[in-house]
Amino acid sequence: MQEGCFFLFCKITDVDGSWLIEAGCMISLGGNEVKLVGTRTEQALREQLILSNKTLFEDTDKAAFLTYIREKFPGLETAYILHWIPEQEEDFYKILINDSIVVDIEMPRLAQKNPIIKSILLVPQYRLRLSKVNQIKLAVAMNLAGSTLIQDRGFS
Repeated sequence: MQEGCFFLFCKITDVDGSWLIEAGCMISLGGNEVKLVGTRTEQALREQLILSNKTLFEDTDKAAFLTYIREKFPGLETAYILHWIPEQEEDFYKILINDSIVVDIEMPRLAQKNPIIKSILLVPQYRLRLSKVNQIKLAVAMNLAGSTLIQDRGFS
């Protein structure tokens, strides 16, 4: 088995010990990252992600949202909005936190309602379900997050 991969095996038996379900699958924890080469698509995504980061950290309308994220993720150093879906009563966000997790948050528009964290995934888990364009977007966001983290930690 290759480094960065593991085999997940599940065996479910009935009370009498007879097999009901047996399943296995190989899960990769890396190695299938998109390589960035500087295309126009990458540049457009980079600009969009930089704006999302700036909006999240500097826009006064997002202050309560940022406070909530910081409360839930005290190690937050940087974040990039990967997806935003505005609805009538709430907004749905997928946010890359630092360079390690992707959080799916439902943010109600009414101030008296609390945000809801729908899911928290490690980047390798999240990457498994993405289209090629969204893999590129994630790779660009990871690159930006990594650069920010290096600068913030004084390694630039």
